[in-house]
Amino acid sequence: MNNNVLFVDDDVELLSSFERNLRKQYEITTAANGLKAIDILKSGAQFACIVSDLKMNQLSGVEFLSIAKDLAPNTPRILLTGFADLKNSIDAINKANIFRLLTKPIPVEALVKIVNEALDHFRLFELEKEMMDKTLKSTIKMLIDILSMSQPLVFSQSKSLIKIISRTAQKMEVKKLWEVEISAMLSQLGAIAIPKSILEKKLDGILMDAASERVYKTIPDISYKLLSTIPHLNKIAKIIKFQHIENYHMSDDAPDIEILKIAHIIKIAYDYELRIKKGNNPTDIITYFKENYDIYNAAIVKFFEEASVEIKNEDYIQRRNKINVYANLNPNVSSLVETLIVEIPLAKLESGMILGAPIKDTKGRVILNKGYEINEMNLAKIRNLESLVTIQEPIKILLK
Repeated sequence: MNNNVLFVDDDVELLSSFERNLRKQYEITTAANGLKAIDILKSGAQFACIVSDLKMNQLSGVEFLSIAKDLAPNTPRILLTGFADLKNSIDAINKANIFRLLTKPIPVEALVKIVNEALDHFRLFELEKEMMDKTLKSTIKMLIDILSMSQPLVFSQSKSLIKIISRTAQKMEVKKLWEVEISAMLSQLGAIAIPKSILEKKLDGILMDAASERVYKTIPDISYKLLSTIPHLNKIAKIIKFQHIENYHMSDDAPDIEILKIAHIIKIAYDYELRIKKGNNPTDIITYFKENYDIYNAAIVKFFEEASVEIKNEDYIQRRNKINVYANLNPNVSSLVETLIVEIPLAKLESGMILGAPIKDTKGRVILNKGYEINEMNLAKIRNLESLVTIQEPIKILLK
């Protein structure tokens, strides 16, 4: 249980008094001015309460607590002042968002009571945050599982694009990369309402009629409607809603510009992948993006191109290492880096592998189709079926 309290005051004797009188109740850390306290917070120290004097050299209590609010936003902040006036009270509340404003001198018992209230407030917030995080993670996992089971090919494509979308966002210095990754993973959630025949044509790069294209383009809106009602996923829902956003909508003063930029990364990644499926050369695709700057943002395309080159080089090395591993399992596997499909025994099938061909039983019945990513759920299905039917071996795995 966190009972760490940071006391900040340029009165050294007062700080010593805090330590003597309160060390039995709390883990006390002291700082003789606001700058030292900021260094302590930047070091990663976690506090359940911060108590600061108002009148200090270098930084006032209001100035320090305003900075502390950004460094430790969930930690209650208490301001001590030798004189309470309206201006200081308003500044403290508006700028530092303080928990309590106390007038000195304050009896130890009264200070302990207020600090305990702050600790209770902090613990309740942390408990709610932990519960919300667990609920949110469970909800996201459930949605991902639904997509992977109902539309495995779409899920596999989404998962394969997370790396380049995240790397591009990282180059653009997007702070919350987890939001980018979840947006990329759930961007095609609406595909669960789309006929498989339409999805298969799109993913294979086959030209569709206008009606089918209209149905396919409803995916972002369906995804948005599914996600927008879930607490704390509203931003991700908006990113997904605008994933077809074109460059001419993206002026720097546009509302939610970060949301639009992340959405545009997703658009570029999916458009790139669809053009690859149609047989286009990667260099030609990037050139096309650069030429059509009314549709594709030039700066984001540049970051995407850099990310693409980096990942290609990394994948080359990883693929070579994977092939060497699979070659040890099956001597017939080529050691050439260009090999994309390898064959392994059924017993070596693991979660995370992607099928390069359907898994069938000896009567030719399909158990899992090509493109499925093996997860714990379908791996358990296969293991259970082994006792009922004979499964064809070897299993073909796609190297990514």
